[in-house]
Amino acid sequence: MNTENNAGDLFDKFAALIETRDRLLGGGLNPFHIRMDSVKSATQAVIDGRDVILFGTNNYLGLTFDAGCIEAAPQPHHGEPAQAQGDDARELVG
Repeated sequence: MNTENNAGDLFDKFAALIETRDRLLGGGLNPFHIRMDSVKSATQAVIDGRDVILFGTNNYLGLTFDAGCIEAAPQPHHGEPAQAQGDDARELVG
């Protein structure tokens, strides 16, 4: 295999994204770990005492506050909120 014409590292295309992430994290606040004081609806919450609109909730089917989904959700452990991501979310939707 000829590697002399290698266009660079496989992950070079992510350099701009990594730089942007590093700038965001360098400001002292981590936008990827925002804790909500409370959730009012699928599109509204309270963060640091302020009412905010939620734009990235992934509530595609409108089931965030569905009683059946809430009942089927795993219960929190040791006072921590329950979370389901990726493959774990399959258990919530059957």
